[in-house]
Amino acid sequence: MNENKFLKKFQDKTNTELENIISNPKKYVEQARLAAIELLKRRTENSTKYENIKKEIEIKKNRKQQKNNHQIPKLKAKHALSPFKWILIILFFPISLIFVGYYNQKRNKKTYWNQEKK
Repeated sequence: MNENKFLKKFQDKTNTELENIISNPKKYVEQARLAAIELLKRRTENSTKYENIKKEIEIKKNRKQQKNNHQIPKLKAKHALSPFKWILIILFFPISLIFVGYYNQKRNKKTYWNQEKK
């Protein structure tokens, strides 16, 4: 759908402008480059050159998608552990307060009885 928008937008551009769009991947989005390739294929007889460029763009796009697909399970696992971590924190905090209170009370008793003996 976006490619059709770019096709309409780039119809009035010259071949050199379209080749400039193709050669600047950082400046133009992928759909714009594909539309420029399509227009140049229609206009010129040497369409195999542009087909090869189009294949390279599609290969890069597929690699990006595969890379993103491999990262999704990692993110899900990371988010799945998040509630588990919070449950452990919620359980550990009160237990740690009990231990701290117990040892404070024990220390206070020891100091109290040591003062009584003097």
